[in-house]
Amino acid sequence: MIDFSPILIPALSFAAVAAVVFVVGRYFAAQAQMQRRLPATAHTGDIGAGEPFQNLHAFIANRFDAKRFGVDGTFRDKLRRELLKAGYFRAYAVNYYIFARLAAVWFRYHLRPR
Repeated sequence: MIDFSPILIPALSFAAVAAVVFVVGRYFAAQAQMQRRLPATAHTGDIGAGEPFQNLHAFIANRFDAKRFGVDGTFRDKLRRELLKAGYFRAYAVNYYIFARLAAVWFRYHLRPR
């Protein structure tokens, strides 16, 4: 039995990890199949009650309005079209863009080497 231990221990370890991966994979496959069978819910793009980061979304939607930062008219329409091309379909995509730009400027200013 001692002669087989260098081969037996890695083989049993591999088998245990493979079994765990198989069980977890089957669990996620069953969950995905269940989600496909459930009816789709209508998403309006507004703030939802069960949405993760609901407070952050409400803060960005209310405080970073396009008109407040001077993004009006044709520039806002052009920005909205570019965001749609990039794959940002939410109603508040322009608000998130403004927030991201201001956050980038703030981080660049406060994290620069002195």
